[in-house]
Amino acid sequence: MRITNLKPLISEEAIQTRIKEMAGEISTLYKDEPLVVVCVLKGAFMFFSDLVRHLTCKPELDFVRLASYGSAAQRSKTITFTKDVEIPLEGKHVLIVEDIVDTGHSMDFLYRQFQARGAPEPAACGSGRQERAARGARHFSLRRVYLA
Repeated sequence: MRITNLKPLISEEAIQTRIKEMAGEISTLYKDEPLVVVCVLKGAFMFFSDLVRHLTCKPELDFVRLASYGSAAQRSKTITFTKDVEIPLEGKHVLIVEDIVDTGHSMDFLYRQFQARGAPEPAACGSGRQERAARGARHFSLRRVYLA
């Protein structure tokens, strides 16, 4: 089946405008601070590239990839790295760039991992948020969360 009648909900121009606004806020906040921007592969790479292109604060860039599905139908309770960061995080701010923030399991995992490695207070940035039923959703607290 081929779907042909799709119409954008948000224009490309509106998305790019919001990404530039987010980049400006992030650049102002971290202008004199060490910052590592971490892309969660594979879903966030396009959003990540658009965002970092507009940052003026000169961050270091790195990537992670996570595995969290036990089967196609059920999410595993265990999250692991299939690709870990390569940059030391001790004493640096970390901005986690995710595509869709949904249950919070991945974000909670990354937040705890990066804090354990010495990142003072990780922040998150997502291209969108998916509303989920409260059952199974993990509540996490980040100082700053930016959503496009």
